[in-house]
Amino acid sequence: MKNVSRARAVVACIAFAAFSAAFGQTYPAKTVRIIVPYPPGGTTDVLGRIAAERLAERWKQPVIVENRPGATGNIGADLVAKSAPDGYTLLVMPLDIAINPALYKNLPYDARKDLAPITAIAFSGLVITAHPSTGIKTLQELISRAKAQPGTLSYASCGNGTPHHLAGELLKSRAGIDLVHVPYKGCGLAQTAALAGEVPISINSVGNVAPLIKSGRLNAVAATTLKRDRELPDVPTVAESGYGGFDVTVWFGMFAPAGTPPDVIGKIYADVKSSFDDPAQAKRLHDRSLDAILDSPEHFKKTFNEDIDRFGPLVQKLGLRVD
Repeated sequence: MKNVSRARAVVACIAFAAFSAAFGQTYPAKTVRIIVPYPPGGTTDVLGRIAAERLAERWKQPVIVENRPGATGNIGADLVAKSAPDGYTLLVMPLDIAINPALYKNLPYDARKDLAPITAIAFSGLVITAHPSTGIKTLQELISRAKAQPGTLSYASCGNGTPHHLAGELLKSRAGIDLVHVPYKGCGLAQTAALAGEVPISINSVGNVAPLIKSGRLNAVAATTLKRDRELPDVPTVAESGYGGFDVTVWFGMFAPAGTPPDVIGKIYADVKSSFDDPAQAKRLHDRSLDAILDSPEHFKKTFNEDIDRFGPLVQKLGLRVD
């Protein structure tokens, strides 16, 4: 009986492999949906629409973007997690998806188990800025001021639990300083507050504040990525300013429902990679202060899981919860 069971298992595996291969060869045979779990117009939406436009050209099938905003991306992510694992419903979402498992007490999906990472598409750096009225121009000056006057400096972020917020808390922890967090409902409002001097320090995306830095309306203190941002090459990183290994890089990735056949995952990855590997797309990203990554599914899965493990303890340490 054991031999019969083993034989049946082998036949089942061969049959699944054959089905998967055949499925991958015929995919896609109908409309593909890309779910963007934020309102239209933002960076995630733009990346989703670039991918949809280019994939539709390659596949000769409609590829449509559906915006399903709400709950820091969780409404759209849950929709994809519960969709059929056939490659016809995809998700484009930033680093927030690796933070949300710790931030939300009762997520309706399991980010690790219910989603299959396909590729990182692009990444964006963050930059710490100070209003010129503070006189702060370097990270060392910011830290010295914070240590001399603990609890008097505040910093603006794009909201509780965002990468921008966690970058500020990570800096506080590494530098041993006390900064007061002021969350705003979105990066646009945080940028407006920083520009008006309502909050002396701010952490925002490079694309949002680079023009303000170049015009002298904000002072660039430090970049949160390991390498200097090409848009702000004269701005040192937190890591090179004395806090080695400091890195908060916001990636934007594509996911499918868990269980999607490997051949389909591989085809989507290869075609997305080809879609972004040309000068025209590089310029579109450059104009938004983004850089293409196009990570393999295996490497992106590793990055995704590492970020869940990295940010989870920080969220818990801060006592952040959204119910």
